Amino acid sequence: MKKRILVVVLALVLLVNVPVYGLGNIDIQIGDKLVEFGEKFGVPFIDENNRTQVPFRKTLETFGADVSWDNETREAIATYKDIEIRVPIGKEYIVKNGKRIVNDTKALIKDGRTYLPIRAVLEGLGSKVGWNNDTRTVVVDKPSDKEELFEGYTLIEVDGGDLSGHREPNVVVDIGHGEREYWSFTNEYGQVVKVIANEIILQDHETEDVLDSGRYYHDEARVAGTERKDLDQGHIIADSLGSNSCSYAITPQNYILNRHGDQAYMEKTIRDAGGCKNFVAEITYPNTETQIPSYYKYTYEINGNVIVDEFPNVNPDEVNEPIIEEQKQSDETTEEVIDPKIEIVKLDKKLEYIILKNISDVSVNLKGWKILSVRGEQSFIFEEFTLEAGETVKVGDFARNDGIDFHWLDGRGTWNNTKNDPAELYNSNNQLVDRYDD
Repeated sequence: MKKRILVVVLALVLLVNVPVYGLGNIDIQIGDKLVEFGEKFGVPFIDENNRTQVPFRKTLETFGADVSWDNETREAIATYKDIEIRVPIGKEYIVKNGKRIVNDTKALIKDGRTYLPIRAVLEGLGSKVGWNNDTRTVVVDKPSDKEELFEGYTLIEVDGGDLSGHREPNVVVDIGHGEREYWSFTNEYGQVVKVIANEIILQDHETEDVLDSGRYYHDEARVAGTERKDLDQGHIIADSLGSNSCSYAITPQNYILNRHGDQAYMEKTIRDAGGCKNFVAEITYPNTETQIPSYYKYTYEINGNVIVDEFPNVNPDEVNEPIIEEQKQSDETTEEVIDPKIEIVKLDKKLEYIILKNISDVSVNLKGWKILSVRGEQSFIFEEFTLEAGETVKVGDFARNDGIDFHWLDGRGTWNNTKNDPAELYNSNNQLVDRYDD
């Protein structure tokens, strides 16, 4: 018995609700690009209600949306970023992200093809749809990335050196110095909650006007209600990373955290790498009244690696003090490791990294241990870190290497590549444990 396979080709078409005057070909233009139609996709035509109908799939895919068909509900579906538009056949409405929107045209099936309302769909996706009678063209203005990014916020201009400390609610401000674009967003309470930059471009002393202090301006804005001795008016993105000094670039931050803690470490990491990409700062507050943040989360990309730094707005010394004391008490009751076998197993001076290995059968806490570049007199000191038995730790420049556990680079290079430069390893009592002669 032969089986007959029926292949049904469904051409999804959009109905354009624009005025039509006379006959002739109709073009669809999305941005500066004309949509190319043909027999495979169908061509625009005028229906009996004097409406222009165009092929849905070709138009929406040119727009950049994903197109599908739900056979059970008989709905054409267009998805773009976080927006889903569903258009049921024979109904005078569309559904955007679950919300029904009334339309003055119906989706219909004719000659085995489906036709849908282009204006309702593309306006639902954030575009503007118009009609050029001279060229008989449906013109679609697709929203720009900035328009989508700034949706719900008012874009305002604030001078980079504005020290007033004033903030407006629900605004977005460019806090990048010069031609940089670093976008700072406030919430409805006037709190800076997010800063976004596609690329962090370091300060350039040769081409930019920079003061001897390393700042673009003589001072930074004082955010109202944050005058405390333990707080710095800390840049969300530092001057050295190309940011201005207005209140939209500043959050009051614990001065130890800002100068010597996680914030300072993160800024140094980005400087040492020569900048970064896809930078996002998310700032949290304990309530809606204060301008003093409680928590920071930074996400950025260096050399293809995504880095996430998170920390509370506290004095790290005070937070770490009970932890250090607890560790001391623990050390007093724990048998001391005598002559732990930690060796330098590899040093690559060109790629700027060194590898240590624990060759003993016990774990070793390396806090306070030091790696020394003998000729360069540069040192790296471990903070709290335990190297398990048989394991290795890699210290160096993660802008040049993969698998770096701890970053070490002062911007000029760590090791001397032209002369002999041994590496030495010292324990927390400053006793020489190992030496690697290159």
